[in-house]
Amino acid sequence: MPETLLKVRDLAIRFQRDENIVYAVNGIDFDIFKGDVLGVVGESGCGKSVTGYSLLGLIPSMGGRVTKGSIRYERNGETIDLAGLPPKGEAIREIRGKELGMIFQEPMRSLSPVYTVGELIGETVRLHMGLNKKEARERSVELLRKVQIADPEQRVDTFPHQLSGGMRQRVMIAIALSCNPKILIADEPTTSLDGTIEGQILQLLRDLQNERHMSILFISHDLGVIAEMANRVMVMYLGRIMEIADVKTIFADPLHPYTQGLLRSNPSLASGPKSRLEVIPGIVPEATKKIAGCPFAPRCESAMDKCFKKRPPAFGPGKDHIVECWLYE
Repeated sequence: MPETLLKVRDLAIRFQRDENIVYAVNGIDFDIFKGDVLGVVGESGCGKSVTGYSLLGLIPSMGGRVTKGSIRYERNGETIDLAGLPPKGEAIREIRGKELGMIFQEPMRSLSPVYTVGELIGETVRLHMGLNKKEARERSVELLRKVQIADPEQRVDTFPHQLSGGMRQRVMIAIALSCNPKILIADEPTTSLDGTIEGQILQLLRDLQNERHMSILFISHDLGVIAEMANRVMVMYLGRIMEIADVKTIFADPLHPYTQGLLRSNPSLASGPKSRLEVIPGIVPEATKKIAGCPFAPRCESAMDKCFKKRPPAFGPGKDHIVECWLYE
């Protein structure tokens, strides 16, 4: 069995929006193993990014809170519940950025425009690695070279707005990897990039993951990217995990009706030029309402009465294959 670095159990996250409560994540369980690339896929608003932010204790800064569950992180023989740490406390700040790194979705919103690239990277390594100013600059140049930015000695003194989108994303990767984290959370890191640059960034992440043997929680709405990057896939819908399996099983033998619908609706080059794109019927229910049964039941062609009344447990129809669906009871 692979070494387990992180265990999430019964995690629930809520946000207060005016008079409404948004049920963003509703009791999910999953593990991240050493050297694992766990892809998280689902429609917008399904809780993918919120799940990633919760591992770093960033939910309170977004106006939300963890209402139940645990995030157990294995660290030097000690188990730490990240969900129970004060979000601004020293304990989580020591882990965040050092042992758990993050590539945010939009680099222009995440990189301060008033600091140079070298200062942005240097701040992290000085905080977590105790380097002085000169050493931090040298480390920044080394990291820029590692993420394949040309002329790193000159680029280290540039500001984010002077870089292209692809280069800004490489700077984000450099910051995330600056302290050699055990787990990297990549929140749709190629969404705003064109196809050529996207391919380069994905290849860079694959190379760095293989070199450092780190684990990645790779969040994306793009099934093609997930197929290329992940070795395991977690399918989310309305704050719940519908299915978890290895990547080959998910694409060759999906069990949950939602997973099957996602794959059918994915564009394919094999389709004819005038073929219509398949869609999943219905719309996603509002996240402000508690759902007693399966959240996908109103859109599911295989739904039974039980599906609307009672939440299905996680069934294990195959080795390392988990599905929340009454069809597999």
